[in-house]
Amino acid sequence: AIAYYQQALKLNPDHIKTHQNLGLIYQRQGTFQLAYQHFQHIISLEPRNTDTYINLSHLFILQNNLLSAQNYLNEALKWEPKNAELHRLMGEIYQEEGDTETAHSYYQLALEIEKTSALKLKLATVLPTIVQSAHEIDDALAHMQWELNKLSPETMPILDPLKQVQSSHFNIDYLCFESKKIKMLLYQIYEKLCPTLGFIALHCQKPYPHTKIKI
Repeated sequence: AIAYYQQALKLNPDHIKTHQNLGLIYQRQGTFQLAYQHFQHIISLEPRNTDTYINLSHLFILQNNLLSAQNYLNEALKWEPKNAELHRLMGEIYQEEGDTETAHSYYQLALEIEKTSALKLKLATVLPTIVQSAHEIDDALAHMQWELNKLSPETMPILDPLKQVQSSHFNIDYLCFESKKIKMLLYQIYEKLCPTLGFIALHCQKPYPHTKIKI
């Protein structure tokens, strides 16, 4: 694919979609400098190309350069403040940094713009990274359970949880040893809103014969 895109650029060196596709391919391959060059070329042609600023933020997140990722998102927010994806990504960066209070505010802004089940679930499951007392843990978990219960009537499906939610919930166990009740609630929500998670492969639908396992 790279060779075809490079050939296309010889015919039209400023074709934005071709630069975008090449940048994404190089990003997936881990060739970050080449990806950066293609994304920057798009910016030189279209200084307010929001999708490219999002791509650049992803590129720097992959390199654990969260400050640069934030800078690109903040720049795009100047001309597109009502873009839910920009606010969501800012929330994820702050959550990664452990600033869950700021992350929560960005998720809330995103939710006000785009009311999706995925954003509601992200908001419901933001837990503090560092807590000062057992009382603070109890309050955080109680609030999370209350938010999850509010999600029970939700019907808008989450078709791609890895892309739309993009978060694990291991910190529940970190904060609480007795987390079965909350995790069951989470499971029920995911089961309801993510129909693809209930798929059972054909080869798993039939019981295996009772044969000895060979190692």
